[in-house]
Amino acid sequence: MAIHIQLRRDTELNWFNVNPILAQGELGIELETARIKIGDGVTFWRELEYSIGFSGISGYSGVSGYSGEEGVRGYSGDIGESGHSGESGYSGYSGYSGSGDSKTNKSFLEVMG
Repeated sequence: MAIHIQLRRDTELNWFNVNPILAQGELGIELETARIKIGDGVTFWRELEYSIGFSGISGYSGVSGYSGEEGVRGYSGDIGESGHSGESGYSGYSGYSGSGDSKTNKSFLEVMG
């Protein structure tokens, strides 16, 4: 013997207009949308949340657009201040000045020579 189960069903508009209270665990199906609400025995149809329903297939995301042209380069800014000059290095050892004959302008080696 087959068991026949029948669920409560109606159009979205009729459910809204009649606004019944579904018995606890009773299913109510919207015929056009296949969305389902489950009764709790105290809450009117309009206040019940949808429990089960068909979710549509995601659509095609489409082709990406082209990248735009490169923009104009911006202003590079002012030239900064010159850096600090370093300290002067150590002066080297001065060599011998030598000696010479001031009258003839001959060097020491030429005079000794």
